[in-house]
Amino acid sequence: MRITTDSRSMEEPKDPQQDHLYQLFSLVGSEKEVAEMEELYRRGGFGYGDVKKAVVAAAKEAFATARERRCELESNPSKIDEILAVGAERARAVAGNVLERAREACGLRGSSTRGRNQ
Repeated sequence: MRITTDSRSMEEPKDPQQDHLYQLFSLVGSEKEVAEMEELYRRGGFGYGDVKKAVVAAAKEAFATARERRCELESNPSKIDEILAVGAERARAVAGNVLERAREACGLRGSSTRGRNQ
């Protein structure tokens, strides 16, 4: 894993708000883990390799449910087709309403049927 970090020594305190690894961690870590990581940055005495490992572990945990769901869906293509069909039907209903409002706003209400039977 290659993420560029600053060149300060492990012992030096660091500003977590200025560090992209901390920012990544704050997106996937629990509130408690993020607070602990912030304290670690401010105290110093850690290596960026440890932070990188913590980011990976927290990301795996944060996305575990989604990853499991994806595996379930990959093994059941008919379920994917069903979900897509339901979504398409919902989208058509919403789009139809929007299109009708747009026609009314433009004074073209009912224009979709004009000219078809003439």
